[in-house]
Amino acid sequence: MASHVSIFGLSSLDACIKATTMNHLVFVVGPSGAGKSFLIKNSVATHLMSGRGAIAVLLDEDHRNFIDSLSKLIEPEKLTSFLKDGSLKIIDVFSFRARERGFLREKIEWEVKYANPSNPMDLIDATRSYLEENRSRGLGTVVVIDSLNEIYTATDPVRTAEFIKYSKALFTRSYDSLVLITIHTDSENMVNWLKDYSYVADGIILLDIGTDQRGKFFRYFQVKRFRASDHCREPIIYRLESGRISL
Repeated sequence: MASHVSIFGLSSLDACIKATTMNHLVFVVGPSGAGKSFLIKNSVATHLMSGRGAIAVLLDEDHRNFIDSLSKLIEPEKLTSFLKDGSLKIIDVFSFRARERGFLREKIEWEVKYANPSNPMDLIDATRSYLEENRSRGLGTVVVIDSLNEIYTATDPVRTAEFIKYSKALFTRSYDSLVLITIHTDSENMVNWLKDYSYVADGIILLDIGTDQRGKFFRYFQVKRFRASDHCREPIIYRLESGRISL
C-alpha cells in the first residue's frame, strides 16, 4: 500500500485526503474568514520544515504581513534562514502598484519578486524562474497562490481560467510541484466561475463556517474532491488560535 504524503501538515486532513504524490493543483475554497490563508501557511511551514521549498504568490497581503504570520508557525531565526537561503521565495503581487509608483523604498535582506496582477504571465514567469532555481538544487516545492480572486478582478474569467490551466500544466507536470490556490466564494461571479472551471483542479478543499444546535459558530474542512484518492467526505472541525489551526 502506498504511503500518504503530507500536503497541509494537519494529520486529520492529510489522512482524509490520502494523497500519494505531491504534483497536484488544489483549490482551497470558502468564504472570507474561514481560514484559507491559515491553511496554506500551515502547508508552507510544513514543507519548509521537512526540507522542501516553498513559493508564495501573494495577492491578498504584502510580504511583510505574510512573513509575520508565518513566524507564528516557524521560529523567527529559522524563518529568516529559509528566506536568506532561498528555500522560501516570495512573489509580492499585492505591492506591485505601490512599488511601481515609487511608494516602496524599503531595504530587504532577501529577494522578493514583484508581478503585475493584470498580466498573469508575469506571475507564471516569476514562479517558473523560482522553480528552475529550486530544481537545480534538487528541492521539491509547494507553490501557494493567495488568492485567485485578485487575478479574476484584474483580468477576466477567460484569462483567469487560462492562468490555472497553464499553472497546472507547467508547475504540476513539468516541475512535479504541489500548487495550492485559494478562492474566496463571497462573490457570486467567482462562485459561477468555479462551477465552470472546477474540473481543472485535482482537488477541492472547502473551508466553511457552520452553526451547531445551540447557535454556536464552528469552522470545518471538507474534502469535496481529490483525484485518484479514496478520500473521506466527513467534515473536520477545527479552531483558529493565535494564528494557528488547531484540530
